[in-house]
Amino acid sequence: MTRHTEEAYRWAESFADRGFREVIRERDRPWADYGERGARDS
Repeated sequence: MTRHTEEAYRWAESFADRGFREVIRERDRPWADYGERGARDS
């Protein structure tokens, strides 16, 4: 996502509503990011 698209602006604005960490979790969840794995998945 480029930084200056309307989508990017809305995404950055969502930090105030849902918090930075939750927004990033939602972004990374489909790829089973490191932070989303459970202890048994390591």
